Order: sequence, then C-alpha cells, then structure tokens
Amino acid sequence: MRAGDHRWLAWGALCILLAAGLTGCWDQRPVETRAAVTAIGIDPGKHPGLYRFTFVFPNVTTTTTSIATTPATQEFFHYTVSAANLADAFSAIQRRQSRVLYLGQIRLLALSTRVPSEVWRRFLQTAVQSGPMVLTFVVVGTSNAQSLVALVPPSEVVPELALYRTLTCDCQPFLVASRAWHVWVQMETPGITPIVPQVMVHEDNYVLRGIDLLAPGRPVTWPLADTWGWAYATGHVHEGTVTVNERGEPVTVGRILGHQDLSFHVLDGRIVLNDHLRYTGQLVAGGDALGNPITTDRTIERAVASRLLTMAQQAVKRAQASGTDPFGWHRDLHWTDASAASPGLSWRRWQVRLTVQFLLQNEGVLR
Repeated sequence: MRAGDHRWLAWGALCILLAAGLTGCWDQRPVETRAAVTAIGIDPGKHPGLYRFTFVFPNVTTTTTSIATTPATQEFFHYTVSAANLADAFSAIQRRQSRVLYLGQIRLLALSTRVPSEVWRRFLQTAVQSGPMVLTFVVVGTSNAQSLVALVPPSEVVPELALYRTLTCDCQPFLVASRAWHVWVQMETPGITPIVPQVMVHEDNYVLRGIDLLAPGRPVTWPLADTWGWAYATGHVHEGTVTVNERGEPVTVGRILGHQDLSFHVLDGRIVLNDHLRYTGQLVAGGDALGNPITTDRTIERAVASRLLTMAQQAVKRAQASGTDPFGWHRDLHWTDASAASPGLSWRRWQVRLTVQFLLQNEGVLR
C-alpha cells in the first residue's frame, strides 16, 4: 500500500470517530422510555430497619397542549415502597416500572426528622456513590416526607418542582446552603453541624419553618426565631426585616443585609471568639412621629442593633446547650489555629463575644 493510501485511511478513521462523537451519548434513551424521578421522600417504616420511600415522577403524557386543562394532581404521580436502604428502594421501584428508572433529574430529597441522623448520612452516602444522581438536588427536613413530596401546590409546573425553585432562587430572607453536595461536605467536615431547611405542609402549599440540625442521634429542629439568630450571626441574611418599638411606636426596618468579621484568640487556655456583625437596612414604616430625623435615625439604629444582638446571642446559647455548632466556628478555629482546636465539638473552653453595628442606608422607602 502506498504512503498516500495510509494517509487517506487515517483521515477516514478520524472522520468516522468525529462523526460518532457528534451523535451524542451512546446510551441515550428517548424520554418516553424513561421514568425520571423528580423527588424522593424518606420516612420511618412500620418495622425496625425498614423505611418508607416515596418516589415522585412527572406525568410524561402531559403535553404543551394538554397542560392547560390537566389538573395539578395529574401532572405528577408517586409510588411508595418499603426497603432497608436506598439501593433496595430503587430496585423495588424499578420492578413496578415498564420504563427505565432515571435518577439524573432528581430535584428534592426530603427526610423525616423522625429518622436518625446516621440514617441521613447513609442515604446521602449512597447518593454520593451513585453516579446517575447529580448532587445538585436540595435536601430538606420535615415531619412527614411523603406528604411533602407528594404535595402539588398551585404554583407547580410539570416537570419542575416549586419547592426546588424556592430553595435555589437566592430570594429567601435567609439563605441555607441545602444542595446535596454541600450537606455532604458539612457531614464530612469536623467542627460543623450540618443544617438543612425545615419545610412543612400547610393546607395546599409548603412553608419554610426554620432549620434542622443533624445533631448526633436525631435531627434537632430550630424554630424561626433561632433560625434568624443563626442567620444574623453568620451573615446568611438576605433582605431581612425587623420591627422595634420606640416610644410606643412600631418602627419597621427592612432590606437588611450585611456580613460577619470573625477572629479567634487563645487567652489563659480559653478560646475567645469575636464575631463582629455589620448590617445595613432601610426604614420601611414608622419613625415619623419621633421628632428630629437625625436623632430618630440614631435611636432606631441602636434599637435594631440591640434586637439583632439578642437574636444572635439566643442562637449561640441554644447551640451551646445542645452541643451543636451550625455556625461552623469549631471548623474555622481548626483552620485558623489547629493547635488551639480540640478533637470533637465542645464549647467548654469557649467565650463568644458578639457585637453588632447597624446603619440606616438612606432616608428609607417611605420617607
């Protein structure tokens, strides 16, 4: 064979490979042959060691022409199986399906707070080790996972989930990093107690009620008041709102934003943490009857700073009493000064000093 023939054969083989690459994935399947899971809910089972897994699927028979007339309750459907672990649940669900189970579209994993924290860890471990499960889905805690994932609120639009959009829009008043990869990193990082949003079903919709801490044993639920304290202490507030009373008049400050400045010092064997919080906001309502605007603004700033400080201090006390650290300060200390950090999570040698600086950004939206 001549040299020129070899060149033509090489070019021909290259063209075939390029053409194959342009056709996309070799294992692609049409959507009508797949059963795409959008949400999974996990609750305690009737027997020890068994759990109830609820899988939610979008109705693939819904089309752009029929969606306007399709009731919301028919846009999704769900199956519930009993299994010891997530892998067995997948197998049990597949046996009920005439289509191939597809896990790359999962948007929500809801876990019951009645399930031990270690079980949460095992389920997330399975998700991490499962190649098809993309770890961008969100993890939430709830009292009844089945009722939450099976809920189809009025704002739901197949095939997306309204709750997923709510938790990933960066538009909530306090921000909780609840994507699966982030929760898993927190679980694997010493010195921080993993947290997820606490979501409850109310009538025909869902409500964010606070946060769940994956403490040793079982998850611990923090109500909204303590959740706000955690958010202000860590700079996770996104346009918060606070109402204070000055001379008997309610004054509301909104659009509160800010950050924290942390520093650690070791003093006489004690770990002294200084958490300086800097926040700004705008006057939303009230304050007109308090007299001089300049004096009034300074009075309101002190009152709001005091309220934020009280909320943050209450969250710190709650964490210390329960032996948890949703702030991640033990982790930060280990990264800052490993010689001062002790193994495990203990507040025994800690002294937390919180200070708050609050400034009104301008004259406000109603003045």
